[in-house]
Amino acid sequence: MVDALRKSDANYNFSALEERKLKQPPQLRVVEKRTTNSQAVQQHIFTVSIAFAAVAMILFLIIYNNVVLTEIGDQINDYSAQYEVLKSENSRMQVELEGKISLRKVEEYATGVLGMAKMEPYQIEYIDMGGKDKIELSSTKNNGVFEKIKAAFCSFWNT
Repeated sequence: MVDALRKSDANYNFSALEERKLKQPPQLRVVEKRTTNSQAVQQHIFTVSIAFAAVAMILFLIIYNNVVLTEIGDQINDYSAQYEVLKSENSRMQVELEGKISLRKVEEYATGVLGMAKMEPYQIEYIDMGGKDKIELSSTKNNGVFEKIKAAFCSFWNT
């Protein structure tokens, strides 16, 4: 049977396998990943492009800020000019209004349009307010026919 195994061993070379078992396994060593020259250039280009993009963005924001400030300044100047125009218009209208309601204009309107005349001295009536203060209530009743009949009947009955 051993001969049978040996014949089958002829197909397989176990001796090489046994020699490997006797040898010690190879030592592993740590090797740093070294970047190649092209990788270093690519990293440098990436870093420079990021820095360039950041500087470009900052410059864009500064220019945009100045544009916006200029537009706002122009709007302020436009509104200031409109304010001055409206202020002068208001002053002109105030003068016009004062001219229309002056006493001379009112007097001309009263005499010319309304047909009024100046008051004469004989039309003035003075009231003496030196006496006692008293209150008089005026009767605002509208005496109708039935009220007059009632009053006449009451006065006849009372006599």
